[in-house]
Amino acid sequence: MVRLMLAFAMFVGMTLAARADEADLKKQVDAIGAAYMEHFNKGDAAGLVSLYTADGILVNPAGMNKVTPALFEGMFKNGGLNHLDPPKVEQVIMIDSKVALGIGTYHQTGKKADGTAVESEGWWSATYVLDGDKWKLRMLTAAPKPPPAK
Repeated sequence: MVRLMLAFAMFVGMTLAARADEADLKKQVDAIGAAYMEHFNKGDAAGLVSLYTADGILVNPAGMNKVTPALFEGMFKNGGLNHLDPPKVEQVIMIDSKVALGIGTYHQTGKKADGTAVESEGWWSATYVLDGDKWKLRMLTAAPKPPPAK
């Protein structure tokens, strides 16, 4: 009986610690999202790159790309989508002490060169790794919602 109670106490302790770690991680992922939005809306390619690890990858409908300032500069120049609303973080999952996953939704707006308004919303998922003492994006995947059926 004593062993059972000790095992239960250990389980509860580990569960509470894991929840505290995930709550702290959620705050950090929210902060990364806020920084991403700020850099994106300013057209700050170097700022966006700073949120990724050195081997960071962005996966979107254009393909899988190594994260570089030129990648984001090209997006700003050619994409038309130049405003990002605060990304919504739906869930974070701690894989271990140095790796985590996040999922959520995004919404972007902007204008094409001809002035036509454009909009995109969809889902994102990310792998975060602890880089030194800071969480960074290792891979961000963004998938737009399909257009409504006609």
